[in-house]
Amino acid sequence: MARPENGFQLLVNRLKAFGNADQIVEILYSPEMDTDLRADRFSEWADLEPENEFVGRCAARTLVAAGRHKEAHIYLQQWLLRDGAGAEPNALMSEVYLHLKEDNLAAACARKAHAAAKGDLNSSPGFVDISAYPKIRDFARLFRDKHGCRFHIEEGGQTLIHFHHWRTGGTTIRDSFRNLFDPNQIFIFGDYRDPFLKSRQELLDSPQEIRREIRFTSIHHALPAHYFFSDKFAYFTLLRDPIETAVSWYHWHVKNIELDPQWLDPDIKNGISIKEYAEKTLRTNNGNLLSRWLINLDAEPDLDNRHRGLPRAVWEMSDDELVAQAMQSLDKHFAFVGLTKCFDASLFILCLLLHSDRIPVYEWKGRSGNTGAATDNIEPEVSAMLLEANSADNDLYQKIQAQFNNRYGDALAWFNGEMAPFQMPGAAQFETLNAGEF
Repeated sequence: MARPENGFQLLVNRLKAFGNADQIVEILYSPEMDTDLRADRFSEWADLEPENEFVGRCAARTLVAAGRHKEAHIYLQQWLLRDGAGAEPNALMSEVYLHLKEDNLAAACARKAHAAAKGDLNSSPGFVDISAYPKIRDFARLFRDKHGCRFHIEEGGQTLIHFHHWRTGGTTIRDSFRNLFDPNQIFIFGDYRDPFLKSRQELLDSPQEIRREIRFTSIHHALPAHYFFSDKFAYFTLLRDPIETAVSWYHWHVKNIELDPQWLDPDIKNGISIKEYAEKTLRTNNGNLLSRWLINLDAEPDLDNRHRGLPRAVWEMSDDELVAQAMQSLDKHFAFVGLTKCFDASLFILCLLLHSDRIPVYEWKGRSGNTGAATDNIEPEVSAMLLEANSADNDLYQKIQAQFNNRYGDALAWFNGEMAPFQMPGAAQFETLNAGEF
């Protein structure tokens, strides 16, 4: 394919002049960009900036995806000079050698890729490099071509923000995803063990240039966290049925009554039943906290406010207003919204959307076990009260669930059908993969 003589160079220079070169990546990974044209543009960019390792890797990936293996070979050689033992460059080079009829070289690279992937898995904490497995890699390419890329995990100058709503598996997500970043690129806002106000002040006292280097953060409060970091950011979250969430929240308080009382509901600490808790939530209009938290992401942060303080206006909204504005916040700020009930698949899809081939291997961090995780034993009267108290959150969740299934139903079906090993415990997760089935 012929390349415009100077068009892309002018684009790069223009965007860089305004400090927005990161916009190029977003444009190139949009679903509207043809695979061949994407490969053209990344290889042009790599030639303009040969020392830019990120762009060089993108050029290699996109050229392989476009089936242009001779061209990809050049960029892969450069990549292997820097990371000769890496799973991804060896896996891609194996694919290139297969198409170039160099079977022995292809086999050698494949062995290196699998050895690296297994080493990553056996490390503690570990991750699985799916680039080493052709079957998964091919699906990832198709998925990314369809959905594009709003946030590229390897790109600098941006912050990935984990919106940790309570009782959604958020601690497990947080501790897993922090393994994908260097420790100096991570800032975790405090929770009941590390008070939020203290950690927020620590961040505010840090020089701006330090804050701009943060690549991953997790917030467990109703705070517009992007205020503190890079101009380019994206949120992600997993959400749970609001009735299950409320029941789990109640049981969490019951189980943790020995913690500092300021972090616990005083009535639950004093022994009220779940029915009384549901009545209180309904009576005090203290439900729909998911919607209210999401809406607050568009508010100017009140730096003097307490850890979960919300503006009065948020408490005065109707259910319809809460749902509408919460959906607007999700559409505006979030690169991905998954479902706790599809936990493994959601993490897999999220990593594909972030253009990360490293899928973190997690250890479940839930502190309450199964206590309160199910609603089967909850009296219908209690469920009805909790539903009434959280009616906006329930409407929001139903919309999110339908959106998730519509957008990612194909990926969910593929994962459930093909990736059963991913859901096995510990290192046994990928024994099937290491045996060569993928």
